[in-house]
Amino acid sequence: MNVVKSCGKYLDKVCFIFSEYYAHSAYEGEKNQSECYEEFQSFMYKNGFKLFYRTGTDVAYINESLIPHIIENNIINDCIEFQNGLNWL
Repeated sequence: MNVVKSCGKYLDKVCFIFSEYYAHSAYEGEKNQSECYEEFQSFMYKNGFKLFYRTGTDVAYINESLIPHIIENNIINDCIEFQNGLNWL
């Protein structure tokens, strides 16, 4: 979450965010899974992002204000796990 937060004013230019929100208590002082998710989710919603994928450790969001741009330019939200994109509709 610190990496996403570090985007600052540039976050509004980001179409998609794929991130790990919980690391199975791998880090000293890490909150529990539920708290980690709630904190990440709250931050993303406050910044105009909508959740479209979630596992026990990972989340994917779309910037709602950029949806027209994404559609118009046929931008695909590909990543290592989803090389052909993941359906966000």
